[in-house]
Amino acid sequence: MDFHAVWNSEERQQAARHSCLLHSRWGVLATAQGDRARGFLTDLNKTETASGWISDLELMHHYTSVSYRTFSHSSEAQKALQYDVPREALSYPFLLHQLLAFSAYHLAYLQPDCRHAYLMQAAQHQNDAINGMRGTLLGTISPINCHALFASSIFLTLSAFATYPSYEKYNPTFSPVESMLDIFTLSDGMSAILRSSDDDIRKGPLREIFVRSPGDTTPTNVEPSLQPLFDRLPRLSARLSDMLGATAGTGGREGKYTITSSIIALSESVAKVSTINIMSAPAEFRAVFMWPVLLSTDYMDMLRLRQPAALVVLAHYCVIIHLAEPFCWFLTGWTRALLSVISEQLTGTPWEELVMWPIEIVGLGAYEAQLERMVHAMPITL
Repeated sequence: MDFHAVWNSEERQQAARHSCLLHSRWGVLATAQGDRARGFLTDLNKTETASGWISDLELMHHYTSVSYRTFSHSSEAQKALQYDVPREALSYPFLLHQLLAFSAYHLAYLQPDCRHAYLMQAAQHQNDAINGMRGTLLGTISPINCHALFASSIFLTLSAFATYPSYEKYNPTFSPVESMLDIFTLSDGMSAILRSSDDDIRKGPLREIFVRSPGDTTPTNVEPSLQPLFDRLPRLSARLSDMLGATAGTGGREGKYTITSSIIALSESVAKVSTINIMSAPAEFRAVFMWPVLLSTDYMDMLRLRQPAALVVLAHYCVIIHLAEPFCWFLTGWTRALLSVISEQLTGTPWEELVMWPIEIVGLGAYEAQLERMVHAMPITL
């Protein structure tokens, strides 16, 4: 069957635009992550990497026996992740490399004494995966390759999170905010692939991750764990609007609109994950990935410049990460890393009081925040 004939010209053009956009975005991230990976690989020669297929078998065995279970508690979704995704990877080497990279990060997290060796494997496989994805995205996202691309984008995003608990917490040059911006871009890319091939992906090997719980009646109440954040966001929006409104000129008005939109997006994320009960993942985990998809480039630019209002909103997003941490090893430590940096920058400014609630919820008091900053300043070698 000619799948391309099924698509009309508008759908093909939309998919092509998504491909170009994703290729551009992942090109930038591949360069950035490649630079980081070279820190591992500069002293690595072929004889050191070539326990070869034996090492790869270890990684695949770990993925199919352990790692696949670490971000979904649904038995049906786990079957798809254990059997269907690796089967798809046999036809798409970039997906295979990304599964091996994720497995290597997990082993580095579980076995700190062997961390260096596993991180080198993770870096190599991740580089190969990104390069393979970039090559595929130069073409068209089709009903045939969309499943492998979407699965790869999921594991690439999870692996980007996994770099912190596996390695970056030992790295004094690590920038939590900059790394989170990279993850936001990856999350948006993952969503773009889904939007371009939504029907095909929902009927393919990953269909089980979209299945709703039996008897799902689309509840109208916010997830209880997320309710305090949801209730607080309107007050935060009003307070930030007042503070930004006092800023003279067009920049203040534009910043006010951007920040208000980012808070609305955070509220929408909480509401949406609460009203759609997906079996494959808890609401808190899904909210971690939903907010980045709704963000504007203007907010991303403000965050990149470390503008205080953008940092305040990010601090409240950290509450969601904190709530999802118990379900996800790869989120471990992110909340403390981000909030310690945010707290340090806003201390002594009018914005400081606006991050006290997230800090209190996470349990990162002033003394703990200071200790966290000291840890990041200590040069610890692998």
